[in-house]
Amino acid sequence: MTKKPQLVIVRFFPETLYITCLREFQVFERFIVMPREYKKAGIKNQWSQEQLDKAMAAVRGKELNTNQAAKCYRIPYSTLSDHLKDKSKKRYGGPPTVMTMDEERDVYRSCQVLQQFGFPLNVDTVGIIVRDYLNDIKRLDPFANSIPGRNWWEGFLRRWPELVKRKPQHLPKCRALGGRAEIIYSWFDKMKMFLEEVKIADASDLASRLWNADETGFSLAIASGQVLAKRGSRDVHETGGGTGREYVTILGCGSADGSRISPYILYKGVHLYKRWTVDGLAGTLYSVSKSGWMEADNFIQWFLKLFVPLVNHLLSTGPLCFS
Repeated sequence: MTKKPQLVIVRFFPETLYITCLREFQVFERFIVMPREYKKAGIKNQWSQEQLDKAMAAVRGKELNTNQAAKCYRIPYSTLSDHLKDKSKKRYGGPPTVMTMDEERDVYRSCQVLQQFGFPLNVDTVGIIVRDYLNDIKRLDPFANSIPGRNWWEGFLRRWPELVKRKPQHLPKCRALGGRAEIIYSWFDKMKMFLEEVKIADASDLASRLWNADETGFSLAIASGQVLAKRGSRDVHETGGGTGREYVTILGCGSADGSRISPYILYKGVHLYKRWTVDGLAGTLYSVSKSGWMEADNFIQWFLKLFVPLVNHLLSTGPLCFS
């Protein structure tokens, strides 16, 4: 029995080996993923540091010339010549980088400095900076659409391991400035003066008279992407002004002795629908505002319906400190 003829067509694309097989009037196709990085066969540096030192000493002592020393100690002529000329800086395999090390160092420092000021750069922004810089100095680049791609980013982060991709936490400007040490110490000094003024600084039930309320918002929008930050950074904050996003606001309140008030949940809307209040914590108060943010009317509602009824018994024996 004779075998039916078959035709095999092999086509190469970047990172992919594409095989089309025509057999018995049917088409079989297969993709074979090729490795992104190719390692050259062989072993580099088949000489020891001791051999290199002896070869350099022989040349500098004029016992041998560079060519003779390279053959005698089995070291490549170009390697020995570079070390003799102090050109033995650490180099990476592959083609030369698009930007020089000094230029990449400027990009690296910019990422660090802007992160410290609360404005970390994301991958897209750095790509635009690199593109504009190369255009300004009229240097050709190998990037698609002149924007650095995945391979460039992998190499850049490998050369600057102090930079990593992190998810930023949004931090309003007022809170970023309020975290300075001098502002915090000043607040405690003023608090101490106030407690002494109202004569409760030494009260036995002082903890039950110190109350603090704070609100937090949960964004209904999609979070931003990753940014570049210094490796080991504990928190990466992204400073911003008005967000234009929709929020659900929750106001919580507690005292220094551990007492707490049921939460106050604020939705964005004009009407409060019953389904928004299902399965909530017991005693929770629900309301709405046009923006979803806490407004004066909402705060007064919370203050009169939740806070005052809980602490009314304390007001008859002395003042409270509420912040």
